[in-house]
Amino acid sequence: MRLHTLRIIVATVAGMLIALDAGAGQLSPKMATVGVLLLNPASPTIFDAFRQGLQELGYIEGQTLSLEVRHAEGQEAALPNLAADLVQRQVDVIFAGGDAAVRAAKQATHTVPIAMLINGDPVGSGLISSLQRPGGNVTGITGLSPKLSARRLDILKQVVPKLSHVALLSNPDDETRTLDRQQSQVMARALGVRLHPVAIRGPDTFKQTFHSLVQARVDGLIVLSTASTFFYRTQIVKLVAENRLPAIYERKEFVEVGGLMAYGTSLPDMLRQAAITVDKILQGAKPATLPVQPATKFELVINLETANTLGLTIPPSLLSWADEVMR
Repeated sequence: MRLHTLRIIVATVAGMLIALDAGAGQLSPKMATVGVLLLNPASPTIFDAFRQGLQELGYIEGQTLSLEVRHAEGQEAALPNLAADLVQRQVDVIFAGGDAAVRAAKQATHTVPIAMLINGDPVGSGLISSLQRPGGNVTGITGLSPKLSARRLDILKQVVPKLSHVALLSNPDDETRTLDRQQSQVMARALGVRLHPVAIRGPDTFKQTFHSLVQARVDGLIVLSTASTFFYRTQIVKLVAENRLPAIYERKEFVEVGGLMAYGTSLPDMLRQAAITVDKILQGAKPATLPVQPATKFELVINLETANTLGLTIPPSLLSWADEVMR
């Protein structure tokens, strides 16, 4: 009788252990695979914001998260093949940074969700149907705020009161920035400043571009951030310094390498927002009905050392308003 009872106990315990083991297996989280598509290699310190955002949401790289990172090393023509490769690898979602990368991803798939991060207007450029209901398989984060472009020109005018002829450097192929260029023109007319749009694409054209600025005799510069200008920001800031041009940029990172001023959205903050969008998609949200989120953090950064080198005095009102002053 005791032997029979012991056998029953052993069988019961064994069954419980098997059930617990099976239950643990069922609770094991699925490895999420996120494809990352970029035109240029991401700066580690910048891309860390995206990784950190995912970590804060509970993802552990190598355990519950796998990142498949692809970048085109500045060659836009390579983006379609890289996007196709991510689709072939059956990633759960593609995070695409920049207009060119988003378009390549969208052309590669109509089914894999795409979380975009762009500076400009995704509706006017045809990437989505509307900000509230994007439609299709694309949603994400946008730094769209045409007023920012107008405000940059106003800030530059405050620093250089005699400003009369300003060059606006942007990539004309980037249709998401059309509103920014239009609003800059409106503000230029209001301030009595002549705005000179200048195309800037890859690094092969940088010296030619700045030569044309000298020929045009501009006395100020606005640089809109693109995947290319951001990656080559050190070279651009150096050319600006060589030509002694007062310039305002869109990203703080330009000021960190010697630029005069920047006013715009915080890229690390936008990357953390993008991580939230990726998480929502992995949790089952559909891009077609997941609203595109606007950037939430804006910053004015001023480099006083550069201002002194150019012989410029920054008005106290701007210094008190600035989020960061580099000395």
